[in-house]
Amino acid sequence: MKKAVLLITALVITIGLSAQRGRVSSALSFIERGELDRAKEALDDALEHRRTEDWPRTYYALGRLAQAVADSEDRRYRNLLGSNPLVQAYEAYEKAMELDDRNTIRNSLIVNETYAILGNQFINHALARWEAQDFEGALEGFQKYIKIGTSETFTHAEPDTVFYFNAGLAALYAGLYETAIEYFEYCAELGYEGVTTFANIYQAYLGLEDLEMAEKTLKRGIDAFPDDEGTLDLLLALIQFYIDTGQPESAHEYIDIALPSDPNNAALYLARGTIFMGVDEYDDAIPDLQRSIELDDSNWAAHYNLGIAYYNLAIEATQRAAAADDFDEADVHLREAQEFRVRSKEPLERAHEINPADMDVMRTLRSIYGLLYGDKDERYIELTKKIEGGL
Repeated sequence: MKKAVLLITALVITIGLSAQRGRVSSALSFIERGELDRAKEALDDALEHRRTEDWPRTYYALGRLAQAVADSEDRRYRNLLGSNPLVQAYEAYEKAMELDDRNTIRNSLIVNETYAILGNQFINHALARWEAQDFEGALEGFQKYIKIGTSETFTHAEPDTVFYFNAGLAALYAGLYETAIEYFEYCAELGYEGVTTFANIYQAYLGLEDLEMAEKTLKRGIDAFPDDEGTLDLLLALIQFYIDTGQPESAHEYIDIALPSDPNNAALYLARGTIFMGVDEYDDAIPDLQRSIELDDSNWAAHYNLGIAYYNLAIEATQRAAAADDFDEADVHLREAQEFRVRSKEPLERAHEINPADMDVMRTLRSIYGLLYGDKDERYIELTKKIEGGL
């Protein structure tokens, strides 16, 4: 009699287990037929039952469902599993393999190229998030693809370096600078995208306000690609870095390095002229600013700085006139001042033409008109109205 009881108990247990596992099989069938809501109901039951909550095939089915939801165009299923079903699919497959001592699930994923398909889904997700300017979402997509692509379950070639680069860009635009540096450094080790990769690492360090590493990164890029056409961009960035951080001597040094390789670069002459302006060496600044304008007449900063250089020389001449010992000497300096004002007018007018909204240009130019022609001059009056009216 006891034997019969034991057999009946075993039979009940087997039937109960089969019934619950049948829910998982039903879920897979529903997925194949596109009835995703019914598949979810079946899996919810299986996940809540103690006999199937840790069964590997339950999580395999959940992964299949999540992939199907991500691919579905049916609006009814859009939010069936939350906002990111692809991540749920990946996590479900990983959980299934973790629980599977016999590697049955892993072999199934390999045979069916499931991870290759999932990887492509993550790429498409990343690109869609990029287009929507959701850079954190794009980063997640690229990261998951890289993780999948470097796993033993992935049956295709490992992810191309472009995906590491794109992950770095997404992280950079999302303000996740340390993550960006990690991906770009990987690219730098492989020489991928040359100087552009170093420029991106530089931007990331600027975002972290790590000026020491920012400077070192630019120098690394310059040393790594001395003959690359893009290296000049790194040189210009380093020059600007030195200007911005108050290191004019270092900036001057790298301008002199850059000019022989690109003697017709207007930006280099502008940079050197700006450095001379910063130490009040206007006589040295003027030739560089004039050369910059010759090479690029549309450069607002070169016109503005040239006008300011002459304007400041006029101020210095006026100060010399005030300190003169006699009238004749003072008159010479006053004439000099007026000549410098005349010279400042044309570049300032050109700067105003390029950017009519700049208040600094308008105020300086109005001052020039007033000193040259008086406050009744039409140009003086017109600028006064714009300044007092906010434009």
